[in-house]
Amino acid sequence: MKRLAPLLLAGCSALVACAAATVAAEQPLPSVRLNRAIELLAQNKPIFGLISTNRSMENARAVAASDADFVIIDMEHGALDFERLQMFLPGMTNKAEIARKSSLQPNILTFSLNVPAWSIEPLRAAPAPTNQQTPSRLPDVIYVATPADVVDAMLKVANVKATDVVYDLGCGDGRIVITAAKEYGARGVGFDIDPQRIKEATANAQQAGVADRVRFVEADLFEANISEASVVTVYLLSSLNLKLRPKLMRELKPGTRVVSHAFDMGDWKPERELNVKGRRVFLWTIPKQ
Repeated sequence: MKRLAPLLLAGCSALVACAAATVAAEQPLPSVRLNRAIELLAQNKPIFGLISTNRSMENARAVAASDADFVIIDMEHGALDFERLQMFLPGMTNKAEIARKSSLQPNILTFSLNVPAWSIEPLRAAPAPTNQQTPSRLPDVIYVATPADVVDAMLKVANVKATDVVYDLGCGDGRIVITAAKEYGARGVGFDIDPQRIKEATANAQQAGVADRVRFVEADLFEANISEASVVTVYLLSSLNLKLRPKLMRELKPGTRVVSHAFDMGDWKPERELNVKGRRVFLWTIPKQ
């Protein structure tokens, strides 16, 4: 029986130390390295992990300083808070540990792995879909859809009317501008760097019967022309909001309303802040220059 190295994670209120099941390597490991977890499993080496629901910054730093090879984040048994998770993951970066181990440490998993050795070759050999489009660059954030009740709150707090033009920067499946068109009669434009999201949003607009009032553009939101908007909606990160803020001030007309889901704009104080079932919504108005 293999000896498992001890793991220590300070400041974590909900931890279950675990060692993933190992499998015997019945076939030689492919020369192409797929994933460290699969590689270790195929070589019959143990994988260590921690299941944690504590996503405080103190715990993030403790994880980064630990000797854990893998961290398994429990996203099933606790409330799923993407805002907290987005702050937690960067907090796990420890440059000193990366330099010491010469690798990113630790690896993050959201589920346990038990991969038989015989399944590695099919995984490696599986061809990529030929019709799959890829973004021109990596998106700034992972796509997480805004819940319908938050969409409604964002449009209501912006006082959207039929005369408005709503721009959604990072539109995902298009739900915000589609709702603005369907419920308020507004026109809308959604920008997203991912062509798959644009394809999905366009199909959703057609299904909702508002394709004549909205359009979706594959573009980098930092390079898109947003000057025609009377309402701008975003669901990014605080750092991206700060990066976007000069563009908003430069291109948008005075009186244009800006609404953000979850993240603020630094020292630009919002006119209104709502709490929608634990999710924050902020409203600003572009001032006169």
